[in-house]
Amino acid sequence: MNHLVTGGLGFLGSHIVENLLANTIDNIDIVDNCQSNVITESFFNQNQVTIIKQDINTFVTSKKYDHIYHCASVVGPVGVLKYSGQIGRRIIEETSNVMKLCIETGAKLLYVSTSELYGPSPKEHLAETDNKIVISDSSARQEYAVGKLLAEISGLNSGSPGRTAVRTFHQLYYSNIKEYLE
Repeated sequence: MNHLVTGGLGFLGSHIVENLLANTIDNIDIVDNCQSNVITESFFNQNQVTIIKQDINTFVTSKKYDHIYHCASVVGPVGVLKYSGQIGRRIIEETSNVMKLCIETGAKLLYVSTSELYGPSPKEHLAETDNKIVISDSSARQEYAVGKLLAEISGLNSGSPGRTAVRTFHQLYYSNIKEYLE
């Protein structure tokens, strides 16, 4: 099988790649623009991993993927500030390009979202069935949360039933990536 992890050199994506490496012997491509990496490309010094240094908005391939894990996004409390006013558009453009690739290749999509869109919550573990909260705020952080929420909804509405899953990092952390591979 062929797997694509967008943002695979970042915090969330690198954890997905580690999990895939531990559970499969498949081919894994990482597309990352290297703007907010937490690991170096030498971290995945394995034959089954190919790193493509490119923005997801300009990524073109003829390769067929079975699974795409979309983690690429502007991130971090400090990282998002310089993109204020552009965050929502960037998230939607990136996610739209990934969804298009899924449709073209027939790949299943795992969209990694954020717990930011649940707003303030006393719960330790959040579920997809929990209410999303849009607060009355125009901060860069809220723009990020609303962009991720719109991307979630678009992803779920544009894919074939059962071909798109949405999870936050916390939900992935407490589960095993294998359940999304079937």
